[in-house]
Amino acid sequence: MPQGVSDVQAAPPSAEGVLLQTTLAEVPVEAEAGAVQLVDEKTVEAQDVVVRAGQPELLIEAEKSSWSMKTRTAEFSGNVAATRGALILRCDELQVQHQEGGEIQEAVASGNVRIESEQWSATGAKAVLDQTDGSLVLTGSPRLAEGANTLVGERIRVFLDDERVECERCKLSIGAQ
Repeated sequence: MPQGVSDVQAAPPSAEGVLLQTTLAEVPVEAEAGAVQLVDEKTVEAQDVVVRAGQPELLIEAEKSSWSMKTRTAEFSGNVAATRGALILRCDELQVQHQEGGEIQEAVASGNVRIESEQWSATGAKAVLDQTDGSLVLTGSPRLAEGANTLVGERIRVFLDDERVECERCKLSIGAQ
């Protein structure tokens, strides 16, 4: 692979085309193509290509929201769903603190928190997203599941970018249904 490019992933072709995901110099890159042809083992030709770099768009949906421009906070309530790429967070309430440029500084989800990704899912009473280290801390009977394996504890911290987990007072069940 070219220098600075890490693990390239491709979704199977669909009616919409092909989705390629990779990281270039530690920046997530996503490309969609309407038609792709393999020229040789190292070359792909594509038509109708759209490339996005950086973090995927964050989309928050809720029945109700309130905003304070002065304090840079937003509160969402009622069937809240926050989606970024393949990660979906669902909860009863979500409070978001953002910086002047619009980037999220911290987000606190509460009430029936459920998080789903392609590889794992998690539940808890509360989840706090800390942008400084890219972690999500689950409390209130937190549970993390990956396939048939489950992890429960007092506090579970998932490092989203590093795909690693820390747990306090843990119990791990391997192969449990």
